[in-house]
Amino acid sequence: MFVKVEDKVKVWMKVAFVLTILTIILIQFKKLFSDFDTHTFYIYKDKLSFISLSIIVILGLVSYLPLSLYDFIIKDTCDISLDNKSLYKSSWIASSISSIVGFGGTAAIALKSHFYSPYIKDKAKLVKEVSKVVLLNFTGFSAICLIYSILNISSLNKIELVKLGIGLASLYAPIIFIYNVYRCRNKEKRENAIKTIKIMIISILEWIAMALLLFSILKLLGNTLPLSKVFPIYVVSSAIGIVSMMPGGIGGFDLSFILGVSALGINKEEALLALVLYRISYYIIPLTVGVFLFIYEAKTKMDKDYIDIFKLAKRKIINIVKFTKQDKVNKIDNNKEV
Repeated sequence: MFVKVEDKVKVWMKVAFVLTILTIILIQFKKLFSDFDTHTFYIYKDKLSFISLSIIVILGLVSYLPLSLYDFIIKDTCDISLDNKSLYKSSWIASSISSIVGFGGTAAIALKSHFYSPYIKDKAKLVKEVSKVVLLNFTGFSAICLIYSILNISSLNKIELVKLGIGLASLYAPIIFIYNVYRCRNKEKRENAIKTIKIMIISILEWIAMALLLFSILKLLGNTLPLSKVFPIYVVSSAIGIVSMMPGGIGGFDLSFILGVSALGINKEEALLALVLYRISYYIIPLTVGVFLFIYEAKTKMDKDYIDIFKLAKRKIINIVKFTKQDKVNKIDNNKEV
């Protein structure tokens, strides 16, 4: 009884924390956009040509590709009996939905377990491996925190909560990497250690791809800020987005990014447009592709099921007809004998 009450208290505390963060973000957004110029926003929007929008869409999809590479390692570890094409489809569907839904990786674990369970013997091992990937995904964030810390080492002597958090987060990837390099010395543990390092590399590619996508969008909008200025803002915004516990860091990430680039001379209208394009290209378009893939797969499976049912019904009808004909023949033969 006490355990149940304690669990409920924890849930309500998490809800209260998220609501508090959300309220603070909304208040700050209201202050930030109190003098928002809609006309200026549309001027920046109208600057974008069809070619620029197409490039953003392509860059968004390319940036999203690493997300589905994790499952090839899971396939190898758990012996998932799916061909690579089907695996990639299922992976894209699960990843695109879970990136929107969030829930700290719980959605990814649930969706991937659902898709791969029919093709695996050890379901517990599958859940374990997917959970491992979710945890190791933070090594990519840790790596960009490490890059940030190296580039801004002179300012780390100032005690700031965000920089302290980034500094601590930057230790995670090197510790995991060094530990697994050490494990490679052991023949029995080498295979798992190499797979862990591969997951880390994919995660690093994923986080760097997201940073480059946002930077590229700013460039296509005509901004001249160098990557060395945009990257630190992206890292700080990502850290705040993770702490906010919102799916995709929405709200906390956006607010922090707009404030950061505004301090460097970018209009908040331009910054908002860049974020809208970033969200659409990295979240909405992959989700749309995922939904279409899901519908196509469901229809294909449904058609296959209907074909199987039709074949079964056809066999049953043929057997009944054969049995009826044979029965009539037997009756005629019996009458002749009489």
